[in-house]
Amino acid sequence: MFEKFLHQTPYLRFALPLIFGIVFQIIFPDFNIPLIIPAILISLVIYILHFSNQTQYFYTNRIWGFLVSVFIFILGIYLVKSRQESKPYFKQTEQTFITTVIKEPSEKENTFQTTLKVNFINDSTEWIPKQAQLLAYFEKDSSTENLQFGDQLVIKAYLNPVKHSGNPYTFNYKKYLAFRDIYYQTYIKSENFKVLMHNNGPWLYRFSHKIRKHLLNIYKQNNIDGNEFAVLSALTLGYKAELNPEIRDHFSTSGAMHILAVSGLHVGIIYII
Repeated sequence: MFEKFLHQTPYLRFALPLIFGIVFQIIFPDFNIPLIIPAILISLVIYILHFSNQTQYFYTNRIWGFLVSVFIFILGIYLVKSRQESKPYFKQTEQTFITTVIKEPSEKENTFQTTLKVNFINDSTEWIPKQAQLLAYFEKDSSTENLQFGDQLVIKAYLNPVKHSGNPYTFNYKKYLAFRDIYYQTYIKSENFKVLMHNNGPWLYRFSHKIRKHLLNIYKQNNIDGNEFAVLSALTLGYKAELNPEIRDHFSTSGAMHILAVSGLHVGIIYII
């Protein structure tokens, strides 16, 4: 029955081994497959296609399916591995960058937190293109209160690798950020950055962030704050910046983490129905 179902859904036959390969490499990041193995698999597939005939169809069909599934499984492994190996590297010294704010800044107790996309890095002689994302904490004062999505900044700062607290069975914030291609964090004083340009980036993203910011302000005007504001904004507007690791850990340990995966679109569809 399951085999018949797979024959009727060929895309699923390709998707399943790809997913398994991706998950396998995430769970076992140090696992390595020599390139010779995919080369052997491709050679076997070519051999079977060339020498197969109608009398051997029953066997060659299954061998073909098995080899293709293994090849796609390995492809999933290499997709994750290539992403892991493309992890950016920065020197542990003060450097100058041109960056773009790609996440609406959220107010913390003593800082404003946001995500920056690195565009260029200065090596003292020229600006070199660089692609990376940073978790940034800006010193809280009047100059940082007006930061918004799409601002292009020049900053001078030290970049530090994101670290895990090390406590077992707690939310792994380092791993969470790594899934979002964020491996470094930085603290930026108000005198160490300057706004070069406003409204940088796709207009649709800027417009949607502007609308969401307006709706978040409505929540605040109605005295919704703290953890209630964090959960409500995540559920209705997909704004998860206020969800601190402690809240995520509580949802995770209670088995309700999937609730936070609900987006504003989902809530809107339910509302319309």
